[in-house]
Amino acid sequence: AKAALKEKPVVVPVNYDALNAAIADAEKVDKSKYTDDTVAAFETALAAAKAAQTAETQAAVDKAKADLDAAKAALKEKPVVVPVNYDALNAAIADADKVDKTKYTDDSVAAFEAALAAAKEALKADKQADVDKAKADLDAAKAALKEKPVEEPFRFDDVKDAGKFYFEPVYWAYEHEPQITKGTSEKLFSPDAGCTRGQVVTFLWRAMNEPEPESTKNPFEDVKEGAYYYKAVLWAVEKGITKGTSDTTFRPDQTCTRGQIVTFLYRAQDPKPELKDKTNPFKDVAESAYYYDAVLWAVENEITKGKAEGFFRPELTCTRGEIVTFLYRAMAEEEAE
Repeated sequence: AKAALKEKPVVVPVNYDALNAAIADAEKVDKSKYTDDTVAAFETALAAAKAAQTAETQAAVDKAKADLDAAKAALKEKPVVVPVNYDALNAAIADADKVDKTKYTDDSVAAFEAALAAAKEALKADKQADVDKAKADLDAAKAALKEKPVEEPFRFDDVKDAGKFYFEPVYWAYEHEPQITKGTSEKLFSPDAGCTRGQVVTFLWRAMNEPEPESTKNPFEDVKEGAYYYKAVLWAVEKGITKGTSDTTFRPDQTCTRGQIVTFLYRAQDPKPELKDKTNPFKDVAESAYYYDAVLWAVENEITKGKAEGFFRPELTCTRGEIVTFLYRAMAEEEAE
C-alpha cells in the first residue's frame, strides 16, 4: 500500500500579466482613426481578451492575448479626407453670371448655360474631382462662346451716301417708333421726290407718336376714312397745324411746298415758340406771308438755312429728303432729352 501512493500533479499558476498588458495597450487605441470593419474585429478580440482574464488555462489566456495582438496589428487607418475646395468654381460661376449672352450665337449660349447650371449644381458635390470637372467644363463653354455676326444696317439703294444732308434723318425716320416712313418701295426712299400734303401731316403725326384726334368730325370731301392719312389730317386740323386748301378740301395728293412744311412744323410746337431774332435774311419771304414767322423760327433753330444766299424758295416743292430732315432737326434733339 505504501508503494502504491501517488503524488499530486504540480499545479502551475496561470499567468495573466501579458494578457493584462495587451488589454491595457488596446484600451488606449484611438479607434476613430481606423476603418469600421477592422475596429469591429479589434473590439471583438478585446472583449474576448477581457473574458480570458478569468480563464483557468494558460493556453486560453495566451490565445486570447495572441488574438488581440493580431486584431490590433490588423487595424487599418482611414484614408485622409481633404475638404472640397469650391473657391475656383465659385469664381468661375461669378464670372459666367456677368457674361452678356445677347452678344453670342444661340447654340453656343445653350451649351454655356448648360455648363453654368451644372457648375452651380456641383457646389453640392462632395468630391474635388467633380468640382474641378464642373469648373473646367464651364471655362471651356465660356471660351467656346461665338459672337453673333455683325449685321449690316439696312440701307436704301438711293440713300447710301453718308455725306448727304438727309442721310441720318432718313434712317431716323425709318427706325423711329412709330415708324415715320418706310420709303417709296422696299429698296428706295426717293429723297428727291416731292412730298404730298397727306404724307407731310402723316409724317408729323407719326413723329408726334400718333396722337388720337379728339373729334371724328371730318370737313373734307377728299379725305376718306381708312386712308393712311385720315387720323393725321383730323389731328392736324384740330391742332391748327393746317386748315386745308378750302373749307371742304384738303388736297392730300397735292405736293407740299417748303413754306407749308416749315409752317406745319412751327404750328405743331407746343408751347408756341417766341422768336428771339426777327431779322429776315431772305429776299423772297415777305413779312405779310403766312409762313413768315415759321421761316424765321426754322432758321433760328437751324432747321434750315434756305436754298441759296438770300433766298428761302418758299414755293418750291418740299422733297421727301427735306421733310424728314426738317422733322429730324426739329424733333430728334427734343426726343433725346
